[in-house]
Amino acid sequence: MWRYISLRGHATALLQQAANRVDLLQSEAYTATQTSMEKLRRVKRRRNAQFAGINWWWTCEERALRMYYLFEDWRHATAEARLGASISQ
Repeated sequence: MWRYISLRGHATALLQQAANRVDLLQSEAYTATQTSMEKLRRVKRRRNAQFAGINWWWTCEERALRMYYLFEDWRHATAEARLGASISQ
């Protein structure tokens, strides 16, 4: 009978240790999940900032190209006008 009680106590102790390990693993998994989610948030923020910078640069470059093409169109138009004026004289 004592052997049964000691085995039962041993089994209860093993179950309690297993439950403690499960709790520990769950808390570690929760902490790891929160940490990885925070890292993901940081990466997303950084990427958004980088893309915002790229978009800003791209719009500046687009504006510069548009201005250049407008200038080229104006230059060709004035050259054609001068050529037309010189031919008509």
